[in-house]
Amino acid sequence: MSSTVQDKLPKDRMTEDKLIVALDVSTLAEARRLVADLRHVVHTFKIGSQLFTIAGPELIKEIIGSGAQVFLDLKFHDIPHQVAGAARASPNSVFRCSLCTPAGERR
Repeated sequence: MSSTVQDKLPKDRMTEDKLIVALDVSTLAEARRLVADLRHVVHTFKIGSQLFTIAGPELIKEIIGSGAQVFLDLKFHDIPHQVAGAARASPNSVFRCSLCTPAGERR
């Protein structure tokens, strides 16, 4: 009988609420496997720019469809109106996104 990641992790609600798992992987299949293996103990998954470029918004929809939250960590860094536009274009269902704001003056 082989053990999985699920077998090794605690199964309490406090753990689920406190952990954010970074899906810093290079394929959609790896990301899906991590979400499937960890969903019962993790409520929030982070998607960075590499995975978002590979998987796009569909992965966000899949994760949210599983009942989890998404932290979209794209580190938007540009002149302020571009950052504002990128943040507005992020799916409304994203729990959190990262911004880098000292990139220029607001006009």
